[in-house]
Amino acid sequence: MINSILSNGNNFCLTYGCSALNLGRQWAVKTGTSEPFENSTAIGDTWTYAYTPDLVTGAWFGNADNSPMYNITSTSVSYRTVHDFMQQALADTPATDFARPDSLVQADICEPSGLKATPACGRAIRNELPAEKAPSRADDWWRSARVDKRNGLLATDRTPAEFVEERRTFVIPDGVQGFARAQAEEWAQILGVEALPTQQSPEEAPTVATQEASPTAGATRTPFPEGTPPSATTPSRASPTRPPSPPTVAVDTATPVAAATPTP
Repeated sequence: MINSILSNGNNFCLTYGCSALNLGRQWAVKTGTSEPFENSTAIGDTWTYAYTPDLVTGAWFGNADNSPMYNITSTSVSYRTVHDFMQQALADTPATDFARPDSLVQADICEPSGLKATPACGRAIRNELPAEKAPSRADDWWRSARVDKRNGLLATDRTPAEFVEERRTFVIPDGVQGFARAQAEEWAQILGVEALPTQQSPEEAPTVATQEASPTAGATRTPFPEGTPPSATTPSRASPTRPPSPPTVAVDTATPVAAATPTP
């Protein structure tokens, strides 16, 4: 599992850029930098360790008297040293991949429930787990609903197709309490979920939706095309909280309205 985490280039996206730490073959790499000085961003030391199935390398940079360093990062010294050394040392060695234990299986896990991902899941993570630890129960937290995007109300069979969009919501079961519930509620904030409406969209002019207040239920726009959960190789970014829609104003389109001319 550690091999999988440290060798997946997508896990470096936020810090270095996707697949930025690249050796040209499968490897596992971890960098580190310390800032131990109070009221200062000076560097104490920096290190990088990396390995392939054939070679392990580590490099540490720091001052023997623990004095601070400046304008130094792991990628500027320790990582570069490890990368360049391994590239030369393995130049004549055929590339090999890490062996995958037979007891591991790939499983799509739905966040934040930790249950087996379904097409309705708004955020799925592909993990490698021991077969006995992979969830078998399908996620029932996430749900989907058809919403009239003109007013945020539930779409009906009379809502024109061009105004219908699919939205996702998850509802935290009452049995989830304590720290687990706090974590789930934090996920709701990170994913920018909002409460789904309970009213149906009328046939007449659209109006602003009245949503049911709930700290544990919400909706997001469909984050994945065709409801397909992402794999671990596809980085997922948290969606910012979407502000409430402004009131919709009905305009009589039968009477032309002249554009206003700005006063000089």
